[in-house]
Amino acid sequence: MEKAVLFGPNRSLVGIVTEAEDRAVGSGRPAVILLNSGGLHRVGPFRLYVTIARRLAAAGLTVLRMDLSGKGDSEPRRDKRSLRERVEEDVRAGMKLLSETRDSDQFVLMGLCSGADDSIEVAAKEPSVVGAVLLDGYGYRTLGYYVRYYGPRMLRLSVWKHFFMRTLLQKSETGPSAELVWAELRGFPRRDDMRARLEGLVERDVQMLWVYTGGVEGYLNHKSQFQEAFPGVGASENIEVVYNYEMEHTYSIKAQREWVLDLICSWMDRRFGDPS
Repeated sequence: MEKAVLFGPNRSLVGIVTEAEDRAVGSGRPAVILLNSGGLHRVGPFRLYVTIARRLAAAGLTVLRMDLSGKGDSEPRRDKRSLRERVEEDVRAGMKLLSETRDSDQFVLMGLCSGADDSIEVAAKEPSVVGAVLLDGYGYRTLGYYVRYYGPRMLRLSVWKHFFMRTLLQKSETGPSAELVWAELRGFPRRDDMRARLEGLVERDVQMLWVYTGGVEGYLNHKSQFQEAFPGVGASENIEVVYNYEMEHTYSIKAQREWVLDLICSWMDRRFGDPS
């Protein structure tokens, strides 16, 4: 069952609530909020968010696919708050909607790419968030990353030729390098700051699923890298990390979408199964 909703300041935000026919099935379980990936609206890449919402609703969960301010059908905000503050206010409005209309007082935030970034940032501040599913979220290069990345390449002549050619070209450039890494484009927080967020989330017993694909090889290339980046807290039972190099960043192939759907639903069932 799906219903379009208007909410937030002046009813300027737009979303779709998807829920089971029998609301009692999901009683006591957290509601799920899906946050925009980049500039895409609430359907997600290749309708990924639609299929996630419907699968979770079939399992008895209530899901809100919302457009943040200025994205999709939601109107842009006209205040002077920062982008981060606007995102947080929008998500709080989504929580308020589900609390008032669906009696939901706990939430799991989900998102791909920037949607994952927004999810973890809001989760770190909102006590009502009990879980987060981060698809290609923040990642930090480690010594192990460089060994895995450059080790095999050191043995290939073509790589050395490319390296020297690129070095010569960069020396001739007057502007900044054209090779901006994802972390710079998306504004990843400092690793120490991220560690503090993780420690706070674990202390609150927030459950986290970090899913990485081959599409983010530029900053993560192995499941163990998460623990390498965050020794101790990265191995917490609250945190589950999955890395699948064969998956694309946007899950453009149906079989890939089915894989991540099964993964998310299985994780939700294990972490937030029906209390009865």
